[in-house]
Order: sequence, then C-alpha cells, then structure tokens
Amino acid sequence: MLNLHHLPQQASDETVVLMLRRHVFVVLVELALLLLLAAVPLAAQQVILRVQPDFFTSEVPTMLFTLLLFTWELFVWLFLYRAFLDYYLDIWIVTNKRIISIEQEGLFNRHFSEQKLFRVQDVTSLQKGFFATFLDYGDVSIQTAAEVERFLFEQVPHPTRVALRITELVEENKKKHHLVAM
Repeated sequence: MLNLHHLPQQASDETVVLMLRRHVFVVLVELALLLLLAAVPLAAQQVILRVQPDFFTSEVPTMLFTLLLFTWELFVWLFLYRAFLDYYLDIWIVTNKRIISIEQEGLFNRHFSEQKLFRVQDVTSLQKGFFATFLDYGDVSIQTAAEVERFLFEQVPHPTRVALRITELVEENKKKHHLVAM
C-alpha cells in the first residue's frame, strides 16, 4: 500500500500538493447500478411465480434457480469489489516536484507512471455532461515531453482548479530549473 508520508524516491524537500481520486458520484452511480442488478433474481422469481405458481413446488427447479441465484449474486459481488478497487487504488498525486499516476487495471494489473513537473508542456481540463458540470468533476489531461506523453486524471473533483494549480506548480518548477516557459 502507498504511504503518502513516504512516496517512492521522495526527495527531502518534496511535499504532496494534491492527492486525487475519482469523484464519489461516479462510484455511487456504478454502485447503484450494481445494486439494481443484484435485485434482478428477486424480480425474476416474482415473475416466475405469477406466470407459473407451482414452479417451485418440485425440487429440481428450486435447486436450479438457487444455483443461478447464487452464481448471479457472486458475479454482482465480484463487480462491486472491482468497482471499489478501481476507485480506491486509482490515485493521482501531484507534489511540488513531480506528478505520479497509479492506476489499477483489472484485478491483477497496476500501472505506475511519474514525471517531473518541469517536463510538463500543457495542462487542460474537460467537463462533459450535465452531472459533471453540475457536480464539478471531469478530466485533467497533462501533456509532457517524455516517454509517457499524456497523463489523464479521470473524473476528478474540481478539474479546472486542479489544472490551474498544476500549471502554477509547473511555472514555479521551471523557474527553479531555469527553463523558459513554453
């Protein structure tokens, strides 16, 4: 697990300025959809009982329905767990010296990228849709002049403020490195 008090290869004068995760609303929408999917077998049972009232009187259909019910709910729990892991383990950290992106891809893959701030060329924010605009979340895209050309902070709260803060940090960092801003 990542300790924010001690980042990998942290310099002595490096401090965490921003720590970002996806907006909670995005995760809550996904959880609501999964809860609706969890209720599908109960609705199916009610439909079966209305159409064929004596369907569950014999043992074989009852056992088959129970097996399907538990299999369905197992998959719903698996997707619920994956949604939680995706939210909790996707993290973007901006320090006064670099940008760190840690993204969970599936259950067993993790992608870690980092870039020095003075290599950042462009920072943009994007909000698409009613809910993103109303709840103030969106994407922040960071263009760099390095091997990893683009960092994408997805569905983070206050993307415009985040982009402006990163731009300020980049300008300060370029002054320290005696680089001309592009």
